[in-house]
Amino acid sequence: MNEKFFVDLITVYGQAFDAYDLQTILNYYHTPCFIYKSQTLHANLTEEVKVRYFTDLLEDYRQAAYAKAETPHIEVQRMGEDSALVTVEWLCKRADGTIAFDFWDTYHFIHINGAWKILGDTVYDK
Repeated sequence: MNEKFFVDLITVYGQAFDAYDLQTILNYYHTPCFIYKSQTLHANLTEEVKVRYFTDLLEDYRQAAYAKAETPHIEVQRMGEDSALVTVEWLCKRADGTIAFDFWDTYHFIHINGAWKILGDTVYDK
Protein backbone atom coordinates (compact mmCIF):
# COMPACT_ATOMS: atom_id res chain seq x y z
CA MET A 1 0.00 0.00 0.00
CA ASN A 2 1.30 3.44 -0.87
CA GLU A 3 0.75 6.84 0.76
CA LYS A 4 -2.30 7.58 -1.41
CA PHE A 5 -3.99 4.44 -0.08
CA PHE A 6 -3.75 5.72 3.50
CA VAL A 7 -4.73 9.28 2.54
CA ASP A 8 -7.85 7.86 0.86
CA LEU A 9 -8.53 5.67 3.91
CA ILE A 10 -8.36 8.70 6.23
CA THR A 11 -10.55 10.75 3.87
CA VAL A 12 -13.35 8.17 3.98
CA TYR A 13 -12.87 7.80 7.76
CA GLY A 14 -13.30 11.57 8.16
CA GLN A 15 -16.42 11.51 5.99
CA ALA A 16 -17.93 8.93 8.38
CA PHE A 17 -17.59 11.48 11.18
CA ASP A 18 -19.10 14.17 8.94
CA ALA A 19 -22.11 11.87 8.49
CA TYR A 20 -22.18 10.78 12.16
CA ASP A 21 -21.97 7.22 10.79
CA LEU A 22 -21.21 5.22 13.91
CA GLN A 23 -21.07 1.83 12.20
CA THR A 24 -18.51 2.93 9.61
CA ILE A 25 -16.37 4.53 12.32
CA LEU A 26 -16.51 1.33 14.38
CA ASN A 27 -15.51 -0.73 11.35
CA TYR A 28 -12.25 1.21 11.09
CA TYR A 29 -11.13 0.09 14.56
CA HIS A 30 -9.86 -3.31 15.61
CA THR A 31 -11.26 -4.78 18.80
CA PRO A 32 -9.46 -4.39 21.13
CA CYS A 33 -8.09 -0.93 20.42
CA PHE A 34 -6.93 2.07 22.40
CA ILE A 35 -7.24 5.83 22.22
CA TYR A 36 -4.93 8.10 24.19
CA LYS A 37 -6.56 11.51 24.57
CA SER A 38 -6.28 14.34 27.12
CA GLN A 39 -3.84 12.33 29.24
CA THR A 40 -6.33 9.46 29.48
CA LEU A 41 -5.95 5.99 28.00
CA HIS A 42 -9.25 4.61 26.71
CA ALA A 43 -8.84 0.84 26.42
CA ASN A 44 -11.65 -0.43 24.22
CA LEU A 45 -11.21 -4.10 25.06
CA THR A 46 -14.64 -5.25 23.91
CA GLU A 47 -17.00 -4.27 21.12
CA GLU A 48 -19.47 -2.91 23.70
CA VAL A 49 -16.89 -0.60 25.26
CA LYS A 50 -15.79 0.55 21.81
CA VAL A 51 -19.40 1.33 20.82
CA ARG A 52 -19.91 3.33 24.01
CA TYR A 53 -16.68 5.32 23.48
CA PHE A 54 -17.56 6.35 19.92
CA THR A 55 -21.23 6.97 20.72
CA ASP A 56 -20.13 9.39 23.44
CA LEU A 57 -17.56 10.99 21.10
CA LEU A 58 -20.18 11.58 18.41
CA GLU A 59 -22.47 13.14 21.02
CA ASP A 60 -19.64 15.50 22.01
CA TYR A 61 -19.28 16.42 18.33
CA ARG A 62 -23.02 17.09 18.06
CA GLN A 63 -22.86 19.32 21.13
CA ALA A 64 -20.01 21.28 19.50
CA ALA A 65 -22.07 21.58 16.28
CA TYR A 66 -19.37 19.81 14.24
CA ALA A 67 -20.30 19.60 10.56
CA LYS A 68 -17.26 18.82 8.37
CA ALA A 69 -13.57 18.03 8.71
CA GLU A 70 -10.63 19.12 6.61
CA THR A 71 -7.22 17.46 6.70
CA PRO A 72 -4.59 20.09 5.84
CA HIS A 73 -1.74 17.69 6.71
CA ILE A 74 -1.45 13.91 6.45
CA GLU A 75 1.84 12.08 6.96
CA VAL A 76 2.25 8.34 6.39
CA GLN A 77 5.07 6.28 7.85
CA ARG A 78 5.10 2.64 6.78
CA MET A 79 6.31 0.16 9.37
CA GLY A 80 6.77 -2.99 7.33
CA GLU A 81 4.12 -4.62 5.17
CA ASP A 82 1.37 -4.86 7.79
CA SER A 83 1.64 -1.67 9.81
CA ALA A 84 1.66 2.10 9.34
CA LEU A 85 1.51 5.26 11.40
CA VAL A 86 -0.70 7.93 9.87
CA THR A 87 -0.57 11.39 11.42
CA VAL A 88 -3.39 13.77 10.57
CA GLU A 89 -4.18 17.37 11.33
CA TRP A 90 -7.95 17.59 11.73
CA LEU A 91 -9.59 20.97 11.20
CA CYS A 92 -13.21 20.33 12.19
CA LYS A 93 -15.68 23.08 11.32
CA ARG A 94 -19.24 23.96 12.14
CA ALA A 95 -21.76 24.65 9.36
CA ASP A 96 -21.05 28.39 9.67
CA GLY A 97 -17.34 27.79 9.00
CA THR A 98 -16.11 28.42 12.54
CA ILE A 99 -13.71 25.91 14.03
CA ALA A 100 -15.15 23.35 16.44
CA PHE A 101 -11.91 21.37 16.86
CA ASP A 102 -8.35 21.68 15.58
CA PHE A 103 -6.04 18.85 16.62
CA TRP A 104 -3.44 16.32 15.47
CA ASP A 105 -3.94 12.56 15.74
CA THR A 106 -1.65 9.65 14.96
CA TYR A 107 -3.31 6.36 14.01
CA HIS A 108 -1.57 3.00 14.19
CA PHE A 109 -3.00 0.97 11.33
CA ILE A 110 -2.43 -2.77 11.12
CA HIS A 111 -3.30 -5.21 8.36
CA ILE A 112 -5.11 -8.04 10.10
CA ASN A 113 -7.49 -10.72 8.84
CA GLY A 114 -7.35 -9.23 5.34
CA ALA A 115 -8.28 -5.67 6.34
CA TRP A 116 -6.59 -2.47 7.49
CA LYS A 117 -7.77 -1.55 11.00
CA ILE A 118 -6.82 1.06 13.56
CA LEU A 119 -5.19 -0.64 16.53
CA GLY A 120 -4.82 2.63 18.42
CA ASP A 121 -4.57 6.34 18.14
CA THR A 122 -3.02 9.20 20.03
CA VAL A 123 -4.74 12.58 20.03
CA TYR A 124 -2.34 15.45 20.61
CA ASP A 125 -3.33 18.22 22.98
CA LYS A 126 -2.84 21.70 21.58
